[in-house]
Amino acid sequence: MVGRPPPLSRGSRPVAGRPWFAMAAGTLALLGDGLYLWIVATQGDAGPFEARALFVASFIGVGALAALLGAARDTARRAVSSRIACGIFGSIVLVGAMSIGVLFIPSLLLSITAASASGRLNPKTTAFSILLGPIVMVAGLAATAGS
Repeated sequence: MVGRPPPLSRGSRPVAGRPWFAMAAGTLALLGDGLYLWIVATQGDAGPFEARALFVASFIGVGALAALLGAARDTARRAVSSRIACGIFGSIVLVGAMSIGVLFIPSLLLSITAASASGRLNPKTTAFSILLGPIVMVAGLAATAGS
């Protein structure tokens, strides 16, 4: 067929990946990141250039980028990126559960769907990919605790 890319495959079986879920997760996360920065800027106390606000906004941006990379054609890249996005969005939802975190529940659910459709990975790679988000979140919040 002209204009349609060949199906992704892992070995000889086609992979039914869902790139739209990953793209939607990344797009919603970018919109949520913009809303977060707008809220921080209008609060007036510290502003968007405070270290913690910059860290959280960057962390959300990296999650959005990972989610968007979850729509890659390469199945290994797709699987790792989707799982990294799951860890990042899960961290944001847990830490910000009573505030901005609720905005990232759709991105988390879409990333989980994209990750589950992206194929299996080595269990150690899966664990590391998902735990990377919470580890970076804790380290970043600890590093910006004084600001």
